[in-house]
Amino acid sequence: MTGWIVAIIVVVVLLAVAAALVPRMRAQQAERARETELRARREEVSQQHHAEADRRARDAEIAEREARLAAAEAERSRAEAERSRAEADLHRTRADLTEQGRADELLDQPLASPGAAGTGTPDIDLRDDARSADDQVVDVRSSEERVAADGGGATSTELRDRQEP
Repeated sequence: MTGWIVAIIVVVVLLAVAAALVPRMRAQQAERARETELRARREEVSQQHHAEADRRARDAEIAEREARLAAAEAERSRAEAERSRAEADLHRTRADLTEQGRADELLDQPLASPGAAGTGTPDIDLRDDARSADDQVVDVRSSEERVAADGGGATSTELRDRQEP
């Protein structure tokens, strides 16, 4: 009979231990399941962030390329404006020279002939270093610089004012 009592006590102790360990084991299993789910969710969100980062990087690259193109177009427009301004200054200078009788050799030249770049302006060498005595290159100094260089002391505006009644 003592054997039966010992066997019953051992079974009761084993059941008590099992009853105490089962909830703990279930909690650990649930914790592992939560961690697995959390890792999977982290991976999913991480992939979404990587995809969004890649998309935004491509968008930034496209925007930078468009900005470079816009800057190049702005530079071309600025250069065209400068070229137009220079052509206007050239024609003003020719007008001043013609009024002063200092550009008689240019009287037979057309007002505007197709230039090298197709801009509608004559081909004129504006560089000082390539001039020779028989070159017919227009002097592009401002009228004030020409008058001062000639020793007249008066600006072209003052000369025009003197000529007008």
